[in-house]
Amino acid sequence: MKFAAVGDNVLIKSEPPHKQPFLAVIKEIHEPSVNGRGERAQNMVVNWYYRPNEVWGGRKGFHGTMEVFESDHCDTCDVSTLISHCEVLSLDDYLNSDYLTNQTFFTRYFYSASKREFKPDRVMVYCSCQLPFNPDQPMVMCTGCEEWYHLACLGIQGASEDKLAGFVCEHCHKRDDRPPGKRPKLETQHPRQQQPNCRPP
Repeated sequence: MKFAAVGDNVLIKSEPPHKQPFLAVIKEIHEPSVNGRGERAQNMVVNWYYRPNEVWGGRKGFHGTMEVFESDHCDTCDVSTLISHCEVLSLDDYLNSDYLTNQTFFTRYFYSASKREFKPDRVMVYCSCQLPFNPDQPMVMCTGCEEWYHLACLGIQGASEDKLAGFVCEHCHKRDDRPPGKRPKLETQHPRQQQPNCRPP
């Protein structure tokens, strides 16, 4: 790969038992030097991103396939371990991007590896399953209560937008007193309205 610069997000070679490359952001690049064996070497300081399966507690059902966590874990690596550049976006930028590759990741939580803690330590939850938003799982908003529901939890995966238009949840069906003919707007993307219920990430 072309030489990286400070601030670049990169993939770094891993060793067994790790099966995937490590992800990091470069914080410093040192001047080249010659080691004790007479070999040219150049080190860099990196700040690691953690994948969900690498953190305390492991991967949860709401963690996205391309999700990583910023962390407080820094290391020094040789620049020869660099594989390629990658992209790490905020969740909003990831959802709004028109061009995603297998090297485009997103982050929304900070993980303290030393304390085994997440920030924020409480996140919004949705649906009857009471889980946080996962961008890999399509959702629909109830036009009555404005709560968001996973299509999978409703048993309607793959439903067309026509079938989802004006969706009303079971709870609102029981108490629906809206005027006949009222046609609420369709919302089928990601939750944009904060809900009062929270849980740890």
